[in-house]
Amino acid sequence: MEWEDEKLSCEVPCSVISTLLLHHKIEDPYIRDNEAKIQPLFEKDYVFKTAFTVTKNELESKRILLGFESLDTLCEIYVNGTKLAEEKNMFRSFRYNVAPFLFEGSNELKLLFHSPVVYLREHKADLGKPFNVIRKAGCMFGWDWGITLPDSGILGDVYLLLDGGNEINDLYIRQIHKNGSVTLCVNAELSVDNADEVLFILKGPQRECIGERRLKDIRHPEAEFTLKDPARWMPTGYGEQPLYRVEAVLYRGSEAVSSLSRRIGIRTVCLDTSKDGKGHRFGLVINGVPVYFRGENMIINDAVIPHINEETWRKLIDLARCSHLNGIRVWGGAYYPPDLFYDLCDEAGIMVYQDFMFACTFYYPSKSLIENIREEVRCQVRRLRNHPCLVLWCGNNELDCLYTAMTSKEPRTEALRKLFGAKQPFDYKTAFFIRYIYSKIFLKLIPSLVKEASPDIPFIHSTPHVYRPLKARSFFEYTWDGDMHYYLQYDGNAPYQIMQTEEMLCRFISEIGFQSYPSIKTLREYMNEDDLSPYSDIMLAHQKCFEGNQTIELYMKRDFLVPERFEDYVYLSQIQAGEIMRYTVEYQRRHNDYNRGVILWQMNDCWPVVSWSGVDYKGRWKAEQYMTRRFFAPTLITSEVREGQVSLYAVSDLPEEQDDLLEIRLYDAKGEIESHSIPFVLRNGNQKLREFACPRDTTHSFLAFRDQKEAAFKVQLFCLPKDFHFEKPDLNISIGETVDRYQITVTSDTLCKDVMIDFHGFDAVLSDNFFDLVPNEPYTVTIDKKQMHMEDIPLLKEKLIIKTLNEVLLTGEKE
Repeated sequence: MEWEDEKLSCEVPCSVISTLLLHHKIEDPYIRDNEAKIQPLFEKDYVFKTAFTVTKNELESKRILLGFESLDTLCEIYVNGTKLAEEKNMFRSFRYNVAPFLFEGSNELKLLFHSPVVYLREHKADLGKPFNVIRKAGCMFGWDWGITLPDSGILGDVYLLLDGGNEINDLYIRQIHKNGSVTLCVNAELSVDNADEVLFILKGPQRECIGERRLKDIRHPEAEFTLKDPARWMPTGYGEQPLYRVEAVLYRGSEAVSSLSRRIGIRTVCLDTSKDGKGHRFGLVINGVPVYFRGENMIINDAVIPHINEETWRKLIDLARCSHLNGIRVWGGAYYPPDLFYDLCDEAGIMVYQDFMFACTFYYPSKSLIENIREEVRCQVRRLRNHPCLVLWCGNNELDCLYTAMTSKEPRTEALRKLFGAKQPFDYKTAFFIRYIYSKIFLKLIPSLVKEASPDIPFIHSTPHVYRPLKARSFFEYTWDGDMHYYLQYDGNAPYQIMQTEEMLCRFISEIGFQSYPSIKTLREYMNEDDLSPYSDIMLAHQKCFEGNQTIELYMKRDFLVPERFEDYVYLSQIQAGEIMRYTVEYQRRHNDYNRGVILWQMNDCWPVVSWSGVDYKGRWKAEQYMTRRFFAPTLITSEVREGQVSLYAVSDLPEEQDDLLEIRLYDAKGEIESHSIPFVLRNGNQKLREFACPRDTTHSFLAFRDQKEAAFKVQLFCLPKDFHFEKPDLNISIGETVDRYQITVTSDTLCKDVMIDFHGFDAVLSDNFFDLVPNEPYTVTIDKKQMHMEDIPLLKEKLIIKTLNEVLLTGEKE
């Protein structure tokens, strides 16, 4: 890369910022307020150059294809000084025949990236947000959790392909299911000059060859394989994930001149939107089985995209597995993940709710933008359509509800509109125009392309979604007629208790969350000690949501106390976010005959920031992620306090019935126990197990319960935590080990809430954390030794950090 008077080396994938960081030309933009310091960099254009050698024999090829997986974004491409193309879309791949421009020996490839900031200033949007005139990730221009880092560069592979005129460009495998068997209809897209035969091979889950089809007529390269009683792909928890492979080989005589393969899973998928009462259902059905979607929303994994690598994706899918997720939503303000992400989801049984990359603004459908979108959608649909993990296409993020907010007269929806700075609703002329341009892109263009290339995967026009596009009269129609996005902060900082009311019982929730701080260790990596305060300039530079820290503290005051020590403040923010999500999700799951899924906002961070994430930028699990692992477990015992009664429920996503045993302990002010053991049959769905009156003394009494699958008791208080009479716990801690795990056993002499275990100097994901202890009941958590770099148990105990809600609340309120 050319930088001032220097030439800086870099390897693909690379970008302006990743290259400058590699050569120590700029400070880390994630540290303190360095984000502001790097903004002038984005006002400039940048050149990337490389030389490559072409031999005389290679020049004899009829075509030499120069390919790019992703160019971000405004890029002029030159080969030996000849301008080849000018592209404006980071979401597409490109290929060019460069044979006429090459020489024997050394050749030069030059990529000139123009400043997206300058471009947007010179090409102002007619409506909506500025970034909507180019096809670049919207979040790169800043979001309510995202750094402003509109980078440029080469985000995927760059390659030369010698083409003798024969190539298999694509394989598409459709499935026809009938009477327990499936017919695979294999279609190959070929570029053929002088080839004369194509061979299709079907291999089973154990890589065994199931069948072959040879075709001499390569003008219509289609073949069928029929499988009786095939092994079917199911989401994790609902079955196995067997994967078949279809291979195609193109021959000229006995010589194989091109080959391509695709993995598939045998499955059907449909979205149940049938009418039910006053609205419509919203639930996924896989192989005829209704599945409950337990998911999280995924944003970009790093704002400097070239820093994302194979290990990043493997850790993310491991996180999903460990957290009992069976689905991930790819959010529409970021970018389309690489093939590896979908391959890993196929293997793990993780369903993908896939947005197209349109978010939070209307798009004017100029002729050039329409054509750009057309090629982008074709590119991505053809790339992804064979993956069994892909269960839903979604046109955009929040444009339908944006229209609702700008046209509704319902008071809470009007308040939401004003919160985002739009005091007046659309007039009739503007509303009509928005409906027209929305329809052109999201009701006609994109669905027609999806139907043509991927007809067997459901499509919805927007999320949140109502059955009739652009017809919601209130933001709260999305609760009973589709899928819902909801944030307490954007509903006038409503009390979270609203989430257990009939009004907020949703068909499906595709976004919901509450902000918390990242780990105190993460903050210390990117800030000075003097910065560690909720309202310091540096902390506010790492909080992109308007009045976000004020909102966290507002809810903290309602339920807890505001602690003096910042470490306790961070801890309490995480407990609060996790508890609000637990409270919300358990209510929805208790009604899983109506609600068919919850997707939390958000799974990950792209830089160190106060956000809605369950795991912070450094991969450290917040309290919410450990709680997610518990409330997203396939089977769940959950409690509800309402009108002086406490009820216990069992929820199961498992198809089979199981014998189970519920253990209940009710503690009073004297610490005395009323205990019950209740056998029951755990069934798919939800069932009430027990109901009884709440105790009169709510400040000392509490309920503890578990079933035989759970080692730890769950605790239900009968008052707010700040009103409960906590006592300082006397904790007994012992550390043992097995061959591959360390064991930490903790016992308390009193009720101990939200016990956090951490370590000085290193990180580990525990089998459980932020758990509750009932008096004199030991609880053991474990750590995989592969995460550790020590063999000394005394040293491990020396590094141990323990924090509890009891001790934080007993320190008193900040003045």
